[in-house]
Amino acid sequence: MRRVLKIVLIAHVLYSMTAFGQADENEVVLHKFSFCMVCHGYQAQGNTTVLAPSLAGIEPWYLSSALEAYRSSTRHTSAKALEMQAAARMIYETEDAEAMKFIAQMPIGKPQTVAASEEQLMRGAQGYAQFCAACHGIEAEGNELLAAPSLARLSSWYLKSAWQAFREGDRGDSNASVAAQQMRQFTLSLSDEIVIEDLIAFITKTN
Repeated sequence: MRRVLKIVLIAHVLYSMTAFGQADENEVVLHKFSFCMVCHGYQAQGNTTVLAPSLAGIEPWYLSSALEAYRSSTRHTSAKALEMQAAARMIYETEDAEAMKFIAQMPIGKPQTVAASEEQLMRGAQGYAQFCAACHGIEAEGNELLAAPSLARLSSWYLKSAWQAFREGDRGDSNASVAAQQMRQFTLSLSDEIVIEDLIAFITKTN
């Protein structure tokens, strides 16, 4: 069944690339990284069913650091992370640039949003400006110097799951990167008055 799914996914991507005249030059690369699309989607658009985020539009520096963290088992401590650790180890460091070039060709879709009132969006805007913008940027564009990824391309469900992972200790433990540890401490420092749903509503509605 997984083999059939893989073939179908490859066919979809080849069809998409043909429209841009890229099929021939990317066919070998496509087969090399086709296992990524089983979870992340045939256009790297993400898959809520298996909690796989969109990779389309991801910053090359962040993808590279995430792959390295998964390879070294420092990114995540949940059982789900074991699958990603295994997948990351199938990509050699010398192939990272090739993988990033491949993903960069995928179309960037609109992130999934949540219904929100004007009042909720206002609270989210105030909270984001106060707590998030310094690292992640005024427009949630990210900041490589601070190892803070863009939030603008991410869907609401993934932002919520990532927040929970940091808050509950699945991410940002003592083995994680300095940036991840800082993010965990930040989530723990916020009072219950700061509603994560408000922040997410603002981030996804304004990008």
